Amino acid sequence: MLKFHEAQLDNGLRIIAESSDTARSTAFGFFVELEKIFVEGLVHIRNLGDDYYQFDEQKHQLEGHHTKKKFHIGDRVKVRVAHVDLQKLFIDFTLLTKLESFLDE
Repeated sequence: MLKFHEAQLDNGLRIIAESSDTARSTAFGFFVELEKIFVEGLVHIRNLGDDYYQFDEQKHQLEGHHTKKKFHIGDRVKVRVAHVDLQKLFIDFTLLTKLESFLDE
């Protein structure tokens, strides 16, 4: 599956996943699992450019300092494949939009 995504990127195509679940949050971003193909990759904190995000270890979430936007485990997001590394078996995603969250107040 990673070779497929890498080939798509080499051809200038960007794969967009309509609905993905946030699998876990860390201090450097959050991991997303794509539905149907069970591929996991990272949305790095540097790709969230709209704010400065801090990791709340107790709540396992990232929260924007100014926008108060939060990313929790289980959030549904729309992402685009940004980079595939076959050596490390790793995919980087770019966040397009947050679709829904069950934990936001």
